[in-house]
Amino acid sequence: MFTLFRNNPKSYKTTHMLYTSLTGLNALKELVEREDIKLMCFEKNVVIGNYKFNYFSKKYGVGLQVDALTSYEEDIYNMEGVKGFKIPSLSISVLKISDYQLLTDLDEVARRLRAFKKALN
Repeated sequence: MFTLFRNNPKSYKTTHMLYTSLTGLNALKELVEREDIKLMCFEKNVVIGNYKFNYFSKKYGVGLQVDALTSYEEDIYNMEGVKGFKIPSLSISVLKISDYQLLTDLDEVARRLRAFKKALN
């Protein structure tokens, strides 16, 4: 396995987090292809202004961003979850999801997306 720093105790964590971020993106792809979520019509890798979204639903105004490599500390890293915020000037709601959350509790992300869908229907 590739490491970024030689003889550094953080190199394993960096390698592990790079691996989990790729696996997290695969989990997110599977999520947006589920039958009920698929109806939200997500597009991949959308850039709007200064914002880049891994997935964006124009129909619902929801952007998904995977938040990877945010922390080296395990206790902080494991506490990360889904963060939601709005960009009022663009009328967009954003869900910032940690790769850890995608790997451990994908159903919570699905619940949040279903809540957006229900609110707009």
